[in-house]
Amino acid sequence: MPKQPSNTRQTKGGQPEPAQIKAVERLLGARDYPRAIARARTLVQQFPDHGGANRLLLDALEQGESRAATTLAAYQWAERRPRSARALEALYQLAIEGQHLLLAYRVADRLRELGALTGAYHIDPEGLAEMLQQPDGTAATRAQMEQFDIGKLHMDAHDFAGAAGLLDGVAITPARNNRGFALFHAGNITEALTAFLDAWQHDGGNLFALGWALRLRLYLGDETGARGLAVPLAQAQARRAEDAYGQVAGLLLIHENQAAWDAFERAGQAVWAAGETGPLLAERLQQGGGAASRRGDAEQARALWRQALAQRPGLTTAAEGLAALQRDGAPPAYPALFEWSHMLPVDWVNRLYAADAAHLDARLDELTASDAYLETIYLAGDASLRTFATQVLKHRLQRESVAQPPVGGQPERHAAAIARDLARLPVGTTQERLGLLSALRDAGLMGVGETLTANPF
Repeated sequence: MPKQPSNTRQTKGGQPEPAQIKAVERLLGARDYPRAIARARTLVQQFPDHGGANRLLLDALEQGESRAATTLAAYQWAERRPRSARALEALYQLAIEGQHLLLAYRVADRLRELGALTGAYHIDPEGLAEMLQQPDGTAATRAQMEQFDIGKLHMDAHDFAGAAGLLDGVAITPARNNRGFALFHAGNITEALTAFLDAWQHDGGNLFALGWALRLRLYLGDETGARGLAVPLAQAQARRAEDAYGQVAGLLLIHENQAAWDAFERAGQAVWAAGETGPLLAERLQQGGGAASRRGDAEQARALWRQALAQRPGLTTAAEGLAALQRDGAPPAYPALFEWSHMLPVDWVNRLYAADAAHLDARLDELTASDAYLETIYLAGDASLRTFATQVLKHRLQRESVAQPPVGGQPERHAAAIARDLARLPVGTTQERLGLLSALRDAGLMGVGETLTANPF
């Protein structure tokens, strides 16, 4: 007897039943977005060429997930149907809105070939030359920048493995950086470190990559190797905002506070900084506030954190710093400098959030960050990052650390010693510090005569 076809078998040229379309529309009307997205995806898997099913998936993702996920789905639709004006028009509009300009121009060319684009959407030669200009002074090809755009599209939609694959071999600085970033967020830490070191070696002025390489050496427990990168990092002059961010962030992570402040000031005097605005400026300003706070300069820290919040009102690190200044009347010795998305792999965090009680320990075991790195991000993180660090440290009290220092690296201080030291520092709340001590007691790691108290500070 022949096998029956599966429910998700692709049907080229077929179309779904009207009732299937209506079912998704009803779910959208009821705002049941997860089920609407799941059903729309199933329809697209079954009928990949059907315009209505693809359009319905875009609508479901737009309403229930993110603009980035919608754009990626539109790109995949257009790749399947490269001569579909409907697919190309959807992608063109989303690419323009998402600032994927080289991809948008490529789509515009396809639409023009089909006679479906009659407006004056041609590439301005001067504008194109500016977009192709690279940080190291070279010029990329249009094909390289289109591939960079496509890789970034996947990154924005959190398809980090897909982005890393697409950017492999794209020999320009932004693509090399984004590939390292994608590998990190996919949880491939050793490969990410190799990618960032390679990016720096190809472009010695790439301080973004150098700062990330320092960070990942810390992540893997190699403090000696991280400090070896601090010397060229501290001495360099940042040539753009991304490099200034990577430079100051790296120096703050290893508590080179004066060097971080000096680098921050040099960046502020650079020509490129004169017209700087937006989220990246906010990050730089809050870093400067953090460096000032660590140096004991309350007024400078307050001014910079206020400027950072003016650029990005929801910046938790700057808000926490200002709150601590207001509460204590003095700059915090351990100001919040980083949000979790800057320091932990997004794919791991998503899996952790999705884990039920039966799988939570397995998800916590998956994080390969060294115990020393967890200490670093606890001391330099905002409240959400401290929560992640605390959760993993408490988990590791029940077993040996999963991370081992590299050959030649310093012996690692393990979770018990770190938790005990953190509980004695003026970081976080009294409840957080008591939680660390309670975890030590529950694991049988309290010393003889040691009491379960934490200073309120």
